[in-house]
Amino acid sequence: MITDTDIVSKALVRVGVKSIGDAVDSATQSTASEALESLHATLQREPVLDWELDSIPPEAVQSLVDELAWELRNDFDVPTEKLISLQAAQANARRNLQLQYQIPQGADPVPIESF
Repeated sequence: MITDTDIVSKALVRVGVKSIGDAVDSATQSTASEALESLHATLQREPVLDWELDSIPPEAVQSLVDELAWELRNDFDVPTEKLISLQAAQANARRNLQLQYQIPQGADPVPIESF
């Protein structure tokens, strides 16, 4: 099972702050962990998700990583090219999380037959 620490680590790699397998200092880890907790609370209020950080569904992992990477963009020196990539990934991640929230776990989507 993936943990919130795994999400933080993957997001820091996505932003370019760390390399895979490397550690970061405690201040960076703390900043990213706090950002994840705040992001999670915001997404629950909107509501975009309905699960807790200690039970992250596997299908939500990459979307949560992309959302957190976007949240962390202003805390680190991120090149413009990377910002464009992060923004596109975040927009896609939000759509994916919203779709997951709208379809109950274990349920099949119902096709829309009229507009």
